[in-house]
Amino acid sequence: PKGGTILYVEGPNVNAVVKSRRSGLKRGLEGSSISIAQTISADWTEEGAMSATVAWLRQGSNSRFCPNLVCSQNDAMAVGVLMAAKSQHAGWTGVPVLGCDGAPGVGQRYVSEGILRATIVKPVTAGPAVEWSARRMRGDRAPRHTLLRPASVPSIEELAQRN
Repeated sequence: PKGGTILYVEGPNVNAVVKSRRSGLKRGLEGSSISIAQTISADWTEEGAMSATVAWLRQGSNSRFCPNLVCSQNDAMAVGVLMAAKSQHAGWTGVPVLGCDGAPGVGQRYVSEGILRATIVKPVTAGPAVEWSARRMRGDRAPRHTLLRPASVPSIEELAQRN
C-alpha cells in the first residue's frame, strides 16, 4: 500500500505472451507508487530463473538491490528466483514473491505451503475455444470476444488483511 519496487521476472522477450503480461502489469501499476525497478528474462523454468537471477545478482550494483516485491510471469520462475535469493542474497528473506498460472498442483500448492505469497489463477481457455468451434460448426455465430477473468489465490481481500 505504501508503494515500492518490483523485481519482475518474465519469459523470453520474443514471446507475445511475455509482452502481453508485461503490458498488463504496467497498466495495473499506473497511478500507484509501485514501480518495476528491474526485469530479468528467463526460460519459464525454475532452473532457468535461478540461473538468470544468480547471473543478474553477480553484476555490480545488482548485488545491493533488494526489491519490495518479486513478480513472476509464472509460478516456476517465481520459485527459481526464491532459490537464487536463498543461495546468493540473504537480505531478500521475507520479500513476498508472486507467481502466475495458479495450477492446483503447482502454484496453488506453493501458496498453501507458504513458498509463494500469492499466485494468479489463469482461466483455462480450451473449453471456451472448443465451445466456439462447436457453435460455429452448427452455423451459430460465435461472439467476437470472451472475457475470462483471472483470480488471485489467496483472494485480494485476504492479502489486504495480511498487510
